[in-house]
Order: sequence, then structure tokens, then C-alpha cells
Amino acid sequence: MGSASQANEAAELGPASVLVRSPGAIAERVLEETVVVDAELERYVRLNVTGRWVWERLAAPQALSELAAGLAAQFGISEAQALADVDAFACELLARGLVELAA
Repeated sequence: MGSASQANEAAELGPASVLVRSPGAIAERVLEETVVVDAELERYVRLNVTGRWVWERLAAPQALSELAAGLAAQFGISEAQALADVDAFACELLARGLVELAA
């Protein structure tokens, strides 16, 4: 999947969008951060605590709305803020090829 296609998909994300980790993405915890690497595409991203929380849940397909509800409950933020944060994070991961839209 090319980056232009990924950018188009990212623009179309919404609360009902379901994402899952890309098969080639590997995550390793380093101190308080998690580093996610796609060796095939030579891309990586460092995740903080909330990013790691979302990443762990993407082992199985998850709707952005489900992730946002869980994030809000876990970290004591509003669901609206959680949805905005999850959407932005999902767009970044999708653009980097680390997650994909689930079929």
C-alpha cells in the first residue's frame, strides 16, 4: 500500500473505523516508552504510556470509538478528548504503515 493511499485512508477515519496492527510491526518496551518498528518499511515510532495502551489493544481489530471509550475510562479524560486523541494517533500510525484498516 503506497503512502498516497494511506493518506487517503487516514482522511476517511471516523469513530466506526476499525484498525489493527500491521503484520510487520514489532514493538519493544524500552524503559517508559514503547518503540514500534516496521523493519520492512524502515519506519518506527516511539510511544508514551497512552500510545502504548492504544497499541496493546490493536493486537485485535478495534473501532476508534471503542479505543476512545477505554482511553477515557483508563486515563480520566472526556470521551470527546479521547476520540480526538485516538483519531490523531491512528492517522499517524496509518500514515507510517504501522496499522491498517481491518476488513
